[in-house]
Amino acid sequence: MPQVQMPDFENVELQPPSLDAGTYEGNIVEKPDLDQTEDGKQFITVLVQATDGPDQMKPHPVTGSMKVEGRTVRTRVYLTKAAAWRVKQLLVCAGLLARDDAQSPMAKGNINTDMLLGTHVKFEVSKRMANGNEYSDVQWII
Repeated sequence: MPQVQMPDFENVELQPPSLDAGTYEGNIVEKPDLDQTEDGKQFITVLVQATDGPDQMKPHPVTGSMKVEGRTVRTRVYLTKAAAWRVKQLLVCAGLLARDDAQSPMAKGNINTDMLLGTHVKFEVSKRMANGNEYSDVQWII
């Protein structure tokens, strides 16, 4: 079996580096797939790769890079009546729906998630702690 030389794992975290709190621009880089929670709530998972962001970033834990480009954040957008405002916010942010549009198929709830892939978005990342883990929350900026 061939052997591969890997870097020293001594200072490597088990989770990939996330974005620091702040305002970013980026591109949706994966087609958001439909999924559901154990209790049946449907959601899509959106993966955004940052292209621009705060001037001050924590160093990447492996590379030491302070650049924002290429770092990602993944967030769930729930497809429930209570979270409809977040779905609309994402569609408006991605340029797929006008803010005051009430007549298009997307405004009526017929969403083609393929259309989100590759769209440019602006978003705010905030941090929260839960069960001893740090999480990134994303708010779409329109």
